[in-house]
Amino acid sequence: MNEHQEARRQFVESIPVFQETKTPELISLKLLEEVGEFLVAYTDYARNEKTPERLQAVREETADVVHLLLDIAILTGFDLGEAMKEKLAKDKRRFPPSEMQRSYPGEPAQKVYMRRKIKLGERKPQ
Repeated sequence: MNEHQEARRQFVESIPVFQETKTPELISLKLLEEVGEFLVAYTDYARNEKTPERLQAVREETADVVHLLLDIAILTGFDLGEAMKEKLAKDKRRFPPSEMQRSYPGEPAQKVYMRRKIKLGERKPQ
């Protein structure tokens, strides 16, 4: 990821107009827009025939979202790849497979997840 982050930084720096769009407000708005486009493409792909064109749309919209996340990492000065590794390690500790089992067959996955969050004190019981 670091290599791609550096390539993204160089690309953005090579185009002055792009640099002017890298304010927190504009990146945030663009990220919302791109996440919306990703959701449309992914939903279309998931619910319909899995064509190469639909897959390509998902790939492109995913890349757009990641590029904006890289822009945020560049502007704030952290390595996105390293942050992802750290977060995965944290999630592995928070959600060990032994504690993420259904209490009964057919129990919704969201209920299993929320039960663990309640146990960790991250959510209140309902």
